[in-house]
Amino acid sequence: MKSKLVILSLMLAGAASTMTAQTKEKFVSESWKDNFFISAGVGGQVCVNPDNSDYGLGHAITPLIHVSVGKLFTPTWGVRGQVAGLWSTLYSKYGQPAGTYNEIKNKKYFTLRADAMYNVSNAIWGYNPERLFNFSVFAGPGLTFAKTYGKQDKLDALINGSVGLMGQFNINKYIDINIEARGEVMPSMFGKASSAYTDGAVSLTAGVTYTFGGKNFVPYIAKLDVDALNDEINKYRSELAQAQAD
Repeated sequence: MKSKLVILSLMLAGAASTMTAQTKEKFVSESWKDNFFISAGVGGQVCVNPDNSDYGLGHAITPLIHVSVGKLFTPTWGVRGQVAGLWSTLYSKYGQPAGTYNEIKNKKYFTLRADAMYNVSNAIWGYNPERLFNFSVFAGPGLTFAKTYGKQDKLDALINGSVGLMGQFNINKYIDINIEARGEVMPSMFGKASSAYTDGAVSLTAGVTYTFGGKNFVPYIAKLDVDALNDEINKYRSELAQAQAD
């Protein structure tokens, strides 16, 4: 009888430890209000256009600013909306005299982006709120608004797409320092002044992210798993109580 009592006690302890172990596998936001963030960054970008490539991309580097608002659903997945822009430069080869690059086009613009973000560090090594550095990738569509050269300065909305890499230094539960690199492609905003129909843009920025209320993720157990474990535990408890009575 004592052996049966010991076996049932061990089974009960094993079931409880299994439940505890499973809570470490997945983390979610405790409330829909958790893990909203705002970020801002500054840096530079270059318009990757054949004209600029011929003249020298280094001459076409311009400043860039961006502001983002987003939410992390899990430590791995999140989304954000971003407003970015300032101006872009083209050294057109359609200058005077012909064949020179003395015609410079500075185009003021702004871009609206929607990014899906994937935290590679948390996906591979698991969520660790104390980790100093996290590496993420992001991608998404956008709309660039600019007055296109040669169309009586009509404001056009140009569909674009971009992908990027982001490194985040974890200062505390509220603040991260970000470094972002992004590559983007869209129809050329320079119109007839450009020898290409499509422009690319490569940017590098540094900034800061503030998470409202701090990053807050809690362990998650699927309801079916909890019910199954509870049933097993109740079964063992009943058998243990019967064994003690016997």
